[in-house]
Amino acid sequence: MLTRSGISYNIKDDKTNYYLDLVKKFQDWKNKVNNLALKQLKLSCDELPDIDYYNLFVEGITAEQVKDKLVYDFYMEMLN
Repeated sequence: MLTRSGISYNIKDDKTNYYLDLVKKFQDWKNKVNNLALKQLKLSCDELPDIDYYNLFVEGITAEQVKDKLVYDFYMEMLN
């Protein structure tokens, strides 16, 4: 790991590797959700109402299910 001051040090901690892997998996999952939303709504997740993506990810909700929720919430908001 490289600090802002330029000092480099190695981390050999299993917990750190676990969290780095989790971050990578979450970013991949969120990108998939974003791509699905873009295809269907022509809007990115940043342009849609906020939802707790990380909790949905941790609970094992698929990207397709999250996209369906985003689409539903979007259309319900448009109707009101």
